[in-house]
Amino acid sequence: MAVSMKVLTVLQFISIFTIYTGLFIAVPALLLHRRLKDEIFSVRFFFYIVLGHFYLINLVLFLQLLHISGRFTLILGSALPVVISLVHTKRVSPKKIGHIIGNRTSHVIRETLGIKLLLLEIVQWIGRKIKKLCGRMCGLIIRHFADGVLFVVFTATVLVMYGTNMINTYGYCASDIPVHNYWINAMGQNDVFVAGIYPFGFHCVIYYIHTVTGIETYVLLRLFYVVQVLYIHYALLAFLKACCRTSYCAWGAVFVYVLAAFFNRNTYSRYYSSLPQEFGMIFILPGIYFMYAFLKQRKIEVNQCNKERNAAGLKTWKCKSTRYLMGFIAGFGLTLIVHFYDTMVAGLFCIGIAGGYLLRIFKKEYFFRVLATGLLSIFLAVLPMGIAFLQGTPLQGSLGWGLNVINGSNNTGAEEEDEADIPGSEKEEINTNTQSVTDQSMTESTDTAGSITDQTMSENGVENAQMTEGTQVKTTRFGMLVEKIRFRITDITQNGLDYLWTGVHNVVMLQASVPWMLFIFGCEGFCLIGGLLFTLIGKHDYGSMLMSAGFGLLLLMMFLSAWRFGLPHIMDASRCSIYVAYMIPVAIGLGMDGMVTLVFGFFKRNIWMNLVSLMTSAALAATLVNGNQIRTPSILTALQSNAAITCLANIKRENEKYKYTICSANDELRMMEDYARHEETITFLRSMEGDAVNGNLTLPTDRVYFFIEKIPLDYTVAYEGSGQLISEEGAKKPLPTAGDISVYEGENRWIVMSRMYYWAQAFMELYGKEMQVYYETDDFICYVVEQNTYSLYDFSIDYGYN
Repeated sequence: MAVSMKVLTVLQFISIFTIYTGLFIAVPALLLHRRLKDEIFSVRFFFYIVLGHFYLINLVLFLQLLHISGRFTLILGSALPVVISLVHTKRVSPKKIGHIIGNRTSHVIRETLGIKLLLLEIVQWIGRKIKKLCGRMCGLIIRHFADGVLFVVFTATVLVMYGTNMINTYGYCASDIPVHNYWINAMGQNDVFVAGIYPFGFHCVIYYIHTVTGIETYVLLRLFYVVQVLYIHYALLAFLKACCRTSYCAWGAVFVYVLAAFFNRNTYSRYYSSLPQEFGMIFILPGIYFMYAFLKQRKIEVNQCNKERNAAGLKTWKCKSTRYLMGFIAGFGLTLIVHFYDTMVAGLFCIGIAGGYLLRIFKKEYFFRVLATGLLSIFLAVLPMGIAFLQGTPLQGSLGWGLNVINGSNNTGAEEEDEADIPGSEKEEINTNTQSVTDQSMTESTDTAGSITDQTMSENGVENAQMTEGTQVKTTRFGMLVEKIRFRITDITQNGLDYLWTGVHNVVMLQASVPWMLFIFGCEGFCLIGGLLFTLIGKHDYGSMLMSAGFGLLLLMMFLSAWRFGLPHIMDASRCSIYVAYMIPVAIGLGMDGMVTLVFGFFKRNIWMNLVSLMTSAALAATLVNGNQIRTPSILTALQSNAAITCLANIKRENEKYKYTICSANDELRMMEDYARHEETITFLRSMEGDAVNGNLTLPTDRVYFFIEKIPLDYTVAYEGSGQLISEEGAKKPLPTAGDISVYEGENRWIVMSRMYYWAQAFMELYGKEMQVYYETDDFICYVVEQNTYSLYDFSIDYGYN
């Protein structure tokens, strides 16, 4: 059974990866490859993935808001760009397309053509196109054989690091996935934003794949994280390949990221779960690159425009830079559609771009286009959420909290935290200085007030007293603010580098040796200093790009230790460390590329520069191996046992929809919400407490399955007896009285499972033929009761412990 489940898991993963790649890479490639044939493959990949996601996510959102979302409308909306593309390229006449659509629609309405058959025809057509695309891809691989081999090795490495957990742990590895499961299930009834307005990009993708292909939502949420993490790494690789001038520095950087053991576990542990924040990381680097490309291309267009104006007074050039702005709109907008934390990081790197391209971006030829693009990106991203808000949908709790943090209403403790960080002697000095400024201000205010007291008090004494007091308070606050700013600037000047070093080392790279830390900070420093050097020698675009990447990572590192730098503490360090670790390979790749380019870039042929970059990347990998710095694949503990997931798969296959009930702790509720009835274990047990014993507890389905953990899981909370078997001792303890998930945490779960097990034993004594063991392992057992729905069993019995 376990082996078959492993095989099933692998087959399901291959299906999900193929479907996702087809939807968001292959189909956009079929539509856009002619327009993007002048771009390198990495840039085409960015266009495909951001435009594909931007369209399909917004399609789902607007169909949901119109309450018409379903398999047919989703397929029809997905086919619309294909039709427009065919018409635009004049390969098929609009009349012929209209005839085909009308013919197929009439057959569907008359039920002479099923949805499945229509979908099959569309898939077959797409398959023929994909076959041609695969042929082109094979040719591309042959021409770039070394990159192809490295890509296969890189993909296999990521799969080993994260896919190992997939085939060993079947359940959800994060406690908030059931919540996302619930939100996605509600979209099946066109109830988007069921718990309030929230960035729903991730949920739209899972819902779309589930609705169109029929793959269960819980299966997608179990396995999609491996697809997600692959594309997170692909986006990093594509960004470096697009930015680097050498061929192999990018490979060294990405292999360090996926292999190095010195990255803290918290920087990649969330990659083992299908979560919106990590999904949104796919779109951060594409958006940044599109802004780089725009600024470079716009400079060429402005120069060309000036030449043609001088020659003929006319503008005949085409704005190729517009396509990059469209890519930025989609890429940056997707971070906002998926998760606000991703938008914060993308925003920091946009500030870094402003620093790197400082002498260019504020010119009128660039600034207003960039500003309009940014505003349009934000507008399009929040438009569906804005429409829902106008329709009366409230904000989801975490979204409301985030907005409060941004506007400052949740930063009440920031000043206290800053003051707590000041060393004792310095803090006393500041307090003394502040007090002297305060005393001086108060003295001046008193003298001023005294000189005019007789005159003003005779007119309106009370009002003047109030005014004088207000002036004193304002002067005092201003003096304290000036002193605080002065101290903060002095502190950052003296200790800023130490704050960066300790923040990165302690939170992101705790196990990194000093040489590795020096290497990483050296690459970051070269991005800043080397970028300036390239700018001074005339390579403005490349130098500005290096500086902007350096500034972006510098700001992100400061964000990691925000409280030390006097910044708003919007994102906790554990979350921020994920982004810092993800951007460190950017500094490594661009830093190494800049160094190699600076030394060997003056050769006429690039072969020497590429050879050195290959040797440099190989040296990085060898250093990791020789230093025993290769991390091993992690196996996480899920919040459900493998046996429970195996039971779910078998139970669903053997039963009709809603003809069975699953009685279990909690997670199975959302997993099987669209297929079965669910009874909470705690609700089931409470119905037999006190006066309810021998009452009337019935479950109106043909079969009832009871999930019981013989060794209860540590559901997010461990306790002193973690790992112990259920026992009479646990059954004798009082049933937990909490009203939330805590009834299944820590010792409470042991008590609940112990009681449930002894109830099952007592019920089997009464109905031994009707209640059987369905599935059992060392740590889990599932019972099944078959009953006549016209004569239901009363499950409420006195089992000796209630």
